[in-house]
Amino acid sequence: MMKLCLLLQLALTLLPGIAGATGELCAPYRTGVGELLPGASELVETRPFDYEIRDRDGRALGRLLLEPFGEEERAMGYAGTIPVALCLDARDRAVGVLPGPNQETPRYLKKLAENRFFERWNGLTLEQIAGREVDAVTGATFSSEAIRYGVRKLAERHLAATPQSPPGPIGEWLWPGVLLLGAAGYLLYRFRRGAKGRCCGCHGGGN
Repeated sequence: MMKLCLLLQLALTLLPGIAGATGELCAPYRTGVGELLPGASELVETRPFDYEIRDRDGRALGRLLLEPFGEEERAMGYAGTIPVALCLDARDRAVGVLPGPNQETPRYLKKLAENRFFERWNGLTLEQIAGREVDAVTGATFSSEAIRYGVRKLAERHLAATPQSPPGPIGEWLWPGVLLLGAAGYLLYRFRRGAKGRCCGCHGGGN
């Protein structure tokens, strides 16, 4: 029974949409998301570090992906590390990279923006971003390298964490459903086994 409870608890925690509140991790990127995807009104967490971007009517406009790793795994820029977020459109293609809170020298980030460095992944899928090499911006090399390292690592981690299931609503519910069916099958097996044991006890008194 303990195993059954654990299986049911695991399945329920994996159902999509359980964590629906916008976390503090998203706060630094809300303005940028609105600029990249006009009409964005709400961020809803669907998986850890993965937020669906919705308009006021609840329609999905895209996704905001945050780094699923900590400070110790980031690359150094000129004056420190630079966290990044990746904004995708409804087709799961990049529309922009957003730098997070950092201590980098502002003129270097300004130079990157002027050279449209944050747009160099636009139109690419996560698979393409993970293998993408982009040139650094002269005069802001350290900042460029820190950001491109973070973008690539972010894409690789999210790809590794993506469940391999059919796309669409069926895929979102299929694998948690498999866990629930497995738990139900285990309960039925234990019930039948217990019933069989009791039956044998009733008719086995002749020896």
